[in-house]
Amino acid sequence: MPGIMAISDLHLGLSSSYLTLPDVRQQLFEVMKSKAGGRLDALILVGDVIDLAGGKFPEPWIAGREFFAELAGQDFDIKQVMYILGNHDHHLWVQLFESEVLLPRLGSLTRLDKLDLTRRYFRFPTPLHVLFPESLRKEVIFAYPYHSFTDKVSFTRFTFHHGHYLDPLITPLGVQAASKERKLEKIEAYNLSYMESMFYFFSWDVAVQDSELALYDMFSKTKAFAKMMQNLVRSPGETKSRFRRFLQRPRKFLGLQKKEAVAKDQDIPDNARRLDVLRKCISGGDSQPVKQDIWVLGHSHRRNEWPRIKTDSAVTVYNLGGWVAPPRSEWTHADAWPRPAVFHWERVTGASFQNIEITAGQKRLLTSRIGSLRQPINLKEPEPQNE
Repeated sequence: MPGIMAISDLHLGLSSSYLTLPDVRQQLFEVMKSKAGGRLDALILVGDVIDLAGGKFPEPWIAGREFFAELAGQDFDIKQVMYILGNHDHHLWVQLFESEVLLPRLGSLTRLDKLDLTRRYFRFPTPLHVLFPESLRKEVIFAYPYHSFTDKVSFTRFTFHHGHYLDPLITPLGVQAASKERKLEKIEAYNLSYMESMFYFFSWDVAVQDSELALYDMFSKTKAFAKMMQNLVRSPGETKSRFRRFLQRPRKFLGLQKKEAVAKDQDIPDNARRLDVLRKCISGGDSQPVKQDIWVLGHSHRRNEWPRIKTDSAVTVYNLGGWVAPPRSEWTHADAWPRPAVFHWERVTGASFQNIEITAGQKRLLTSRIGSLRQPINLKEPEPQNE
């Protein structure tokens, strides 16, 4: 029975993407073919599909076009392709917004007019549809920042989001602002300039990009960097909680406080709070009854980053992993290599995950293309894990 399938974080155009290897691409296509059974209702690309941040311009565009042409040549039909943009391909949304919303209205636009920043879908034809071969072009819809729908037969609600809004390094202020007004555009407005500068413009100059990656690789090995990252990802609520506990120490020592105050939601991780804000921004108080509420995310490259997050209602969260090698300093650590997966759902069998195992030989070949380490690479075959 036809269903929906989702993949994420392909990072096409990046030299460290697993999909630069032809046999890895074939592995992916074989899994998709076996799951599709000849036909797919929808293939959902959940962000960071082409890497405009790390790929050297114009390699991401070329790699993306070649991959989609190869995908279209597989012997199964795809009724619709939903391309949800993430942070590494965020600039595509800017291009679409300018070409489809701003420029058509430019002749009559005044300084008092407000453009609709909440527009989420861009259908054929747009200039960016040239990324896809003609056989797929009319079926492609670009979406940002999410795609959501409810299957009325199984009463299952799906929300596909890249997941970068849950990352405090990308949206530390946006989520905090949106939590007050429950407006999704607040998150985007706070972080638009940051994402554009960090995840697009560095790719235009090879020397700047190489220097940035070299500095990151050097500092990522230091304890100071680890401490800095820990402080950056600490949410305002966590910082306030730490400060409150610090003030309670002298009161506890002097016997003025018999029982330490405990926050009611301290057992809920910060990413769960951010997901809760995001859910409220998207639903807008939607009370439509559902049996299942499924979120499919990417971004973190780690399958166990936010599985089955605890929120104020029953939500099942799936993480699609990633298709890109870790930083050079972590090449010798087998656990640091992301495990990509394919999400599939149909009414009869429900949701399922299929892992794509990257072998030690494929890792060696990939690292030899990127560059050699000062120390020898000693990678072991990954041990099978039960999902």
